[in-house]
Amino acid sequence: MDDDDDDDDLAELESLSEESVLEHVRSRFYADNIYTLVGSILVAVNPFKSLGIYDNPHKPRREAHVYRTAMECYDAMLETKRSQSVLISGESGAGKTETCKHILAYVARGDASVEDQIIKSNPVLEAYGNAKTLRNNNSSRFGKWMRLDFSGRGVLGGGSVTNYLLEKSRVVACASGERNYHALYQLVVGARKERAALGPLPATPESFGCLMSGRCVTVEGLDDARDWTEQRRALDVLGVSVPEQSDAIAVLAAILWLMNCEFYGDDEGGGRAANVATTLAIAGPLVGVEADRLETALTTRTEQMGKGSMVTLPLSPSQAAAARNALAKHLYARLFDWLVARINRSLDSKTAAARPSTTTTTTHIGILDIFGFEVFATNSFEQLCINYANEKLQLVFNNVVFAQEVQTYEAEGVPSTALRFDDNAACVALLDGKPVNAFSLLDDECAGGAAARDDKYRSKCVRAFQGKNAHFSSSTHLYGFTVGHFAGHVEYDARGFVEKNRDALSTTLSTLFAVHSTLSFAASLFDDGAPPSPGVGKKKAAPAKKTLSAAFRAQLSGLVKALEATDPHFIRCIKSNAAKRPGCFEDTLCLEQLRYSGLFEAIRIRRAGYATRMSHTLFARRYAIVVSTAALGDRRRKRDAKRACETILADPRVAVACKDRSYVGTTQVFLKDAAVRRSLDALREEQAGERLKFAQAAWRGYTIREKSELAAHRRKRRLARRARAAAAFLQRCARGAAARRTTRAALGTLERLRGLTKSTRNRAALDGALIPLLGGGGPEADLSVALGPLWASASVDDLPLAPALRRRLGAHAAEVAVAVNHLRRLRLEASIDAEIAEATAARDVAWLGALIETAVALEIDVTAARADLATFLEREATLRDLKRFSEGGGNDEEEDRFAVFDRIHDLLEGGARLGLDDAVAAAKRTYEEVAPTLERRAALRRACETVDASVLLADSVEELGQEEDEMPDEWPEKKAAAELRRMLECEREICLRIDAQFDRQALTPREVELCRRVERAASARARADAENALRYAAGSAEVFDALCRAYKWRAVYCTWLPALDNAVFCGLHILRARERGEADSPSARRRRNEASRRPPVERTTTTTPRRPTAPSNPKPPPPPPPPLPPSPLLLLEEKQKKKTKNPPPAYAGVDATTLRRLEASRVARDREKARLARIDRELDTISRSVGRRRKQAWR
Repeated sequence: MDDDDDDDDLAELESLSEESVLEHVRSRFYADNIYTLVGSILVAVNPFKSLGIYDNPHKPRREAHVYRTAMECYDAMLETKRSQSVLISGESGAGKTETCKHILAYVARGDASVEDQIIKSNPVLEAYGNAKTLRNNNSSRFGKWMRLDFSGRGVLGGGSVTNYLLEKSRVVACASGERNYHALYQLVVGARKERAALGPLPATPESFGCLMSGRCVTVEGLDDARDWTEQRRALDVLGVSVPEQSDAIAVLAAILWLMNCEFYGDDEGGGRAANVATTLAIAGPLVGVEADRLETALTTRTEQMGKGSMVTLPLSPSQAAAARNALAKHLYARLFDWLVARINRSLDSKTAAARPSTTTTTTHIGILDIFGFEVFATNSFEQLCINYANEKLQLVFNNVVFAQEVQTYEAEGVPSTALRFDDNAACVALLDGKPVNAFSLLDDECAGGAAARDDKYRSKCVRAFQGKNAHFSSSTHLYGFTVGHFAGHVEYDARGFVEKNRDALSTTLSTLFAVHSTLSFAASLFDDGAPPSPGVGKKKAAPAKKTLSAAFRAQLSGLVKALEATDPHFIRCIKSNAAKRPGCFEDTLCLEQLRYSGLFEAIRIRRAGYATRMSHTLFARRYAIVVSTAALGDRRRKRDAKRACETILADPRVAVACKDRSYVGTTQVFLKDAAVRRSLDALREEQAGERLKFAQAAWRGYTIREKSELAAHRRKRRLARRARAAAAFLQRCARGAAARRTTRAALGTLERLRGLTKSTRNRAALDGALIPLLGGGGPEADLSVALGPLWASASVDDLPLAPALRRRLGAHAAEVAVAVNHLRRLRLEASIDAEIAEATAARDVAWLGALIETAVALEIDVTAARADLATFLEREATLRDLKRFSEGGGNDEEEDRFAVFDRIHDLLEGGARLGLDDAVAAAKRTYEEVAPTLERRAALRRACETVDASVLLADSVEELGQEEDEMPDEWPEKKAAAELRRMLECEREICLRIDAQFDRQALTPREVELCRRVERAASARARADAENALRYAAGSAEVFDALCRAYKWRAVYCTWLPALDNAVFCGLHILRARERGEADSPSARRRRNEASRRPPVERTTTTTPRRPTAPSNPKPPPPPPPPLPPSPLLLLEEKQKKKTKNPPPAYAGVDATTLRRLEASRVARDREKARLARIDRELDTISRSVGRRRKQAWR
């Protein structure tokens, strides 16, 4: 123990009064030192705030800290090969659960997955086992014994959790200002993803009565939604499957809905569930039970009347409510037991491989986090059990701490007086002694059946213990009695003791869930509670069920035996203030806790004996300086450490301070109190000061002697160093002067070189500047040798120079490199300019183009060369086209001329401008010869391309026809015009017949593709399918015929147009559209009426109307044909857009049957389009699904 640890131990204080101890604890608390020692006992004061003292759990610590206690526990396990335990005690809100977490963080070292699982069990257990009370926002309502198994080398191999006495009554109701268990609030607030499977689960806790019984919903510092997410993640880490989690969540939701069930009726008669439709109807399916069966089980009971006769009796509303409460408590308690068992199974299955074999010695560390001592305004059966557990643990503390003190003195041979302390054995005997105790009387009363009453139990206790046990006293209250615990007197209210101790569930409810539940998980919660079905034959009687107190006492006895088999370490947690305010220290509350926790007795007993202890080795090493080295000799070695300690204590000066106040034991040195140690420390400091003075004097003498002996030698070495430094300085000055002269001469040349490089692009000037730099005034021959390779060198180092010249050049490598790059670029530009001039003179287009590309890449201005190249290319193209027109260059001379006929005027102007006089003259002569013929052909082509009906259908077509007779038959325009003329005449007759016009302007890509499929069909069936598709796209037979003719005309006759594609159809109109105004004029309507009175023209798809021949006597041209009427399909579509319910008007020349047929055709076409669109969407969906599967298979 070092000096800085003196104030960590309360046993070493000079004054042991309650005020001085409390003041010491308070001062450390306000300095954020919340941990203090009483010997080996750690005292932890809850600060109700976060402190930065838990960052590194495995950092070695010498001060009082929870990690130090954990380290001592772990090291003791490795050293002694004995199991250890840590007992954490204190009242509710003192920080026991958080201290347990810190202990786990230190000792849970091993496999990462095992460590993570053990740590992650805390959020789950806290959610289902912790609740807010008046004294603690996160109070543990159950006891927990966590066992961590380690191998002989200290490697964590597994663990298990044992739970004690869950407070089941909290599920039903809690005191004002308190909350139910955290898991129920977390379910309502945080279970958003699971809400669909839980029925109409409200999102606020206010909707459930059991969550509002304490009138407290939220807690400061707790986030239920976040804690729900953390709890689910912890369950995933622990290996709890999603179906198992869903089953547990369903049971939680069923408890909430079950507690919302209300009963009404007369207590004399039966009770009936009032809210079945909204509560039991929801709660029943969540646990796999029909709502009607559940209602019957809650409102009736089955009793045996005579041999083999069963009778069903109704329950009063209060009895039905009690049955409901018992069911809810049973479901929650068994769910909590299942969670603990599931955690243990997960730890066991995941760590089986890491667990050491049975032949290997294993140890464990047990951590006990059990409910603290509780005193409320009304203390019931739960408080009696909790305080009984604290009494048992206090008895263990007394036996270990005080008895161990006596055993230590006996083992070390230290003479000591009898130690006295406050023993709580009498109180433990009152609750658990033989032959009669408070719990056994309660069990006897519970065995009385229906006659058992709480007041009778209280009367039995008064008769058995009043005046016979000092820890028991009766109360004026009919059901009250008082027990004097080690922490103070507590008055208990015996009402409900009998019912809570029985902890029984009705046979009807047990049988309902065990037999009729459709969910295996819910049924498993009632496996041991469901009795066999009634039968005729005799069966072996089942063993009587233990009462709750008997089961708890048995559990506690097993825990005490487990603790006795370990070396315990104690942590006493102190609650700093009742209001849970950060950094607040209430003296009265803390002093009371220090008293009843036994700390003052521990301090007093330790001071009554020998408070300070040190090992022989530590004592000898620390205080050996007090005595002389000659007296001590070699006794500071480990094997002689005890004799060294005896020698130190026998020193006269030490004997004065330690007279009758120290003792050398077998392994330790015992000092009476801290004053003895401070006296020894004062002698140690005094002797250390004297020895320090001697050491200083010796050092001063040594240094003086060193200086006198070495002064001359050092002086000589100093003079020699100065002489060498002076010589070196003179040499540097001489070399510097020579270098400066050379540098000044070279800098002048370099400045001139830089100026020439930046300001001129003259090679001669650069050569003149480089010559004096490189030559330095040498022969001209050497300079020519140096400048020759300079052009082709990649760097200065590559030059084949003489050594002297290379050194001169190397001194200015950077400047020379810049000059060389400029010279090389000047040479390259001159070379390219010369070649461009040569190519321009030779008019070599290819050569000139390549040179221009090279110059552009080098960023050389070649604007003039580009203009020359453009002139050459234009001259060649113009000359080629003029020769083609005048001479012809292919197999068909006329076709070559016609190809450039439309550009002949531009070519003639360009040729004249470019000086191609001979070619222009020859082209003019040819033009005068062939111009009339080519003009006629061009006009005919334009009429075909623009579908100029005014030209092709007018009376002047006869004259055009006479000219066509003189045209060669090889002209494609002639055939195309004749065919187009027949098409237009035929379609005009059709439009006149149906009193409509086609306003389609061009074929769509889809129509072109369909026409191509019809044209290229390889079989009759394929052709029929293609024609059906084209008919569907056209919408009517007339449009279908027009599409076929237009495609055939385009593909067969207009051979001069580009190839067919899906983008352009080169201006072909199926039928020339007229202006709407002209179509609706009175003259147009008159012509339509006259046309409608003419007989219809018979037409089939196989015959083509002949072209009318021109009459012998030309007549004046007839008037233009009447405008085409609007399309009925277009009008129907416009009517549909306007969503009018009026029938379409009857058009002149079109009967109602035709209109109905057109309308039916349009409706059928729309339906077919919708069907095909739906099929396309389904195919797209299938395609995307197949694509995703292929990607997954590839991955």
